[in-house]
Amino acid sequence: MGAFSIFTGFIYNDIFSKSLHIFTNGFDWPEDREGSVSGIPNGHVYPFGIDPYWNGADNALIFTNSLKMKMSIIIGIVHVSWPLLSRTSADD
Repeated sequence: MGAFSIFTGFIYNDIFSKSLHIFTNGFDWPEDREGSVSGIPNGHVYPFGIDPYWNGADNALIFTNSLKMKMSIIIGIVHVSWPLLSRTSADD
């Protein structure tokens, strides 16, 4: 239970709060930041949570709000349906 609590804390912090920048990001950013800036994929995949460089993107608010809403709906449906899914024939 302790390990799951730590994992849940990391996920909550990474998705719903400030992201931790502990891995190599998946984009390279041009040095001259004039006008519209686009990240160039460098082949790395951020292994846990959301790449913190989404915070610098033009569509960061749209992306994170959409992700938060989808995650809330999924977690809510699992939470509400958990008693139905975990019920076994031994309970009858």
